[in-house]
Amino acid sequence: MLDMDPQTLGADLSLIDSSHRQQRSDDTSLASRVITGAVQTLRVVASLLQHLARTGRPSCVHINTSGSLGLVRDIVLLSLCRVLRVRSALHLRFGRAPELLQSARPTIESQLLVTALRLASITISIDSQTFAAVTEKIGSERSVLIPNFIHLKHYDALFERRSRTVLFLGSVTHSKGVDELLTAWKSLSLEGWTLRLIGPISPKMAGAIAALESDDSVEILGPAEHGVAMRYMYEAAFMVLPSYTEGFPNVLLEGMATGTPIIASRVGAIPEMIGGGAGILVPPKDVESLKVAITQFVNDAGLRSRMAEQAYKRVALEYSTEPVMAQYRHVWAR
Repeated sequence: MLDMDPQTLGADLSLIDSSHRQQRSDDTSLASRVITGAVQTLRVVASLLQHLARTGRPSCVHINTSGSLGLVRDIVLLSLCRVLRVRSALHLRFGRAPELLQSARPTIESQLLVTALRLASITISIDSQTFAAVTEKIGSERSVLIPNFIHLKHYDALFERRSRTVLFLGSVTHSKGVDELLTAWKSLSLEGWTLRLIGPISPKMAGAIAALESDDSVEILGPAEHGVAMRYMYEAAFMVLPSYTEGFPNVLLEGMATGTPIIASRVGAIPEMIGGGAGILVPPKDVESLKVAITQFVNDAGLRSRMAEQAYKRVALEYSTEPVMAQYRHVWAR
């Protein structure tokens, strides 16, 4: 959005960066999360107040949230917007919202989420299950469904690939399904094929990764700059994302835009993204299903190409800039 002309965007956009300063992983301690979250909340609130003093009251404060303890920060910001009588949009960027909102036994996170939903002027969901759960909780007037989007002009689709490399691109953590992926890969023993893992490695995965140093069929590259990661994506025969939970993963949008065939877990918005022939869906934490899906793609280059072409058509029609920005403009205008 920051790259867009305000006329195209439909708004003058100012960004306050509320992202975490350090990479998080499955093993980040609760105490560390509380301390860094408190510091982050103070930093973001101070930045918002400085912005208000400098430019005046905005038409809308659009808050992206990834849930968990970050909801405390969001509640503080939403409460501040209420006090200042500023409209607010709460954008749910995580895939656990339906189970939190529909659980028979409320948790601290679910109670925080409900509080945030009630404070926001409007809530934006990125997948249909979350949208349905949110709508049931706060009503249809204050709930909308908008997917993520991608600038297709930055990508060139490549459908015919002779590579024998399979790509995992993301944080190398348990919650991304790396354990199941490695188990499935090692049991298949695919001669001439390589599994390439790119992304920051969780300390809890360090032992398992170190044990792979003598395995010629697995290549561990660690973190990579975006441009380098995209180069590896173009080199891959297909990519695998077997996460336990996701929201609307941008890495899959990039896979769809580059013509990279996709295997991914049936979680979050992923079934909407690649269901219906645009990729292979597997249940999370299911090694056998992963083995079947990988074998299908390894043995059938035609299937890979057909699914990649279908995925590209979908991203162009539903997840490219203009159709999604039209929805944002409509919400902001409301």
